[in-house]
Amino acid sequence: MDATSLPASDAGTQNGQAEAGTGRPAGPPQREFEFTGPSGAQVGFLWPAAGSRRAPVVLTAHLGSTHKGSAEILDWARVAAGSGQAHVIAIDGPVHGQNSDHAADRARVLADFRALWHDGGDGGIAWALESWGSALAAVRSSDLVDIQAVGWFGLSMGTAYGIPFLAEHQEIRAAVLGMWSLAYPNSARIAAAAPAVTCPVLFQERQDDERFAAADQRSMFGRFRHPDNVYRQYPGGHVPPGCPQLLDARRFLARHLGPYNNGPLPNVAAVGGQERSQQ
Repeated sequence: MDATSLPASDAGTQNGQAEAGTGRPAGPPQREFEFTGPSGAQVGFLWPAAGSRRAPVVLTAHLGSTHKGSAEILDWARVAAGSGQAHVIAIDGPVHGQNSDHAADRARVLADFRALWHDGGDGGIAWALESWGSALAAVRSSDLVDIQAVGWFGLSMGTAYGIPFLAEHQEIRAAVLGMWSLAYPNSARIAAAAPAVTCPVLFQERQDDERFAAADQRSMFGRFRHPDNVYRQYPGGHVPPGCPQLLDARRFLARHLGPYNNGPLPNVAAVGGQERSQQ
């Protein structure tokens, strides 16, 4: 199904509800698209690049305790899609959003996510690989998507799933990763996949990250082989990305995906939350 042919419908209302009381501006227009995941029919969100023209697409993964329509995803959609730089798509993780019966309870969702990594589990990596592969296939047919210019943006959980996905999908031209390390349980598959990532990577570390030690994050970054890789530090703990991280991500992806539109950002001063993340 062509994602760009779908109306915004209820998605705009969901954006408004998610942003109530946060001080953030309303998000850019949001559409839905359908794809088939391991558990059956799934719905993804698409934020078209402003101007509704051919542009790169950035696959965007949420944090481990949130979902595809969460505040940090909307912040990135404002920066990337709202500026006209790229289309943004997001889907729910294996125990998140539409795949959870308690999606609004972040503590319970985080507990579910952590459980995936223990007792010999693969952390949901196989689920994520199949789902993201199907989601990417669902938007390939759109005339507005430059399928030769695909990027990845995923911190924390988005890095845990992103590294194996990038290793399998070497057509992806650039990625923004960070806030994760191989010290997490059952990370052998991520460790094995990291050297197979062929695209340039911007790795973002929070200097006071209370969940992932800086040395462990740098060790994982050292497994990537591209000569244009960049490692960057930002102040603060394990929290959703704020304005500096989002702007750096946008510049990095624009450099490698193409100069479609690198113009001014809408309401950028209001972007970036201070709420503490739980992965």
